[in-house]
Amino acid sequence: HAYFEVPEGLKGTSAQAALLDAIKSAPGVHSVAHAATVPLRFEENFHFSPPGQSPQYTLSTHVSPEYFKTLGIPILWGRTFDAADAGKSDTLPVIVSQRFAERFFADQNPLGKILQGTDNTGKPKHYEIVGIARNRLAGFGIMAGSINDGSYVYQMAAPLAKEFVLVRFDGDPTGFTRTLQSIARQATGLIVPVETLQYYLDTRNTHLRGFHRLLGILGGVVLTLTLIGVF
Repeated sequence: HAYFEVPEGLKGTSAQAALLDAIKSAPGVHSVAHAATVPLRFEENFHFSPPGQSPQYTLSTHVSPEYFKTLGIPILWGRTFDAADAGKSDTLPVIVSQRFAERFFADQNPLGKILQGTDNTGKPKHYEIVGIARNRLAGFGIMAGSINDGSYVYQMAAPLAKEFVLVRFDGDPTGFTRTLQSIARQATGLIVPVETLQYYLDTRNTHLRGFHRLLGILGGVVLTLTLIGVF
């Protein structure tokens, strides 16, 4: 991971939006998303209580609305996040995996159900299930086993912070990597590491080679652009 001092001129949503717009306009790009974590790396914990059940926890991450399209993870029921969700503070929308729905809402429709939880400060939070996404692998190391069991919660990400940008595109990965690095450097003034998602996982987790097939990414190539500390 790369940590950078934030250039003064890049603070604010306008600079962030300009970077994403520049990436979206590059030839071959299908979609651009951002997320707090890269799949199977640095997953977060999500503590909650389903209606009438004891406290539970599962793995989670914060993602932008375009995340599911970019990684080829279909929303099977309900909806993805939208712009209106960004302004919500009382009851926050979440999207859960099929396994989550089966585990905690067997024989029920989980859409519209409210989960009781807490934020990072311990303050009570309410979460409404607005969508159900197809299962994907989740967790790493010991978290990949029975501790998590495939249940997963996606939370709405705030505008770019210390996160990853993911880009889905067609074409030569090497050439596009250079293009994306050039775009990022023009926007940030910094040399930002850019890798394909598969390469990222292959070089750090030899047992995850072929991850794109396990995750269910459909066609194209996904690049990760590490922006931790850039904005």
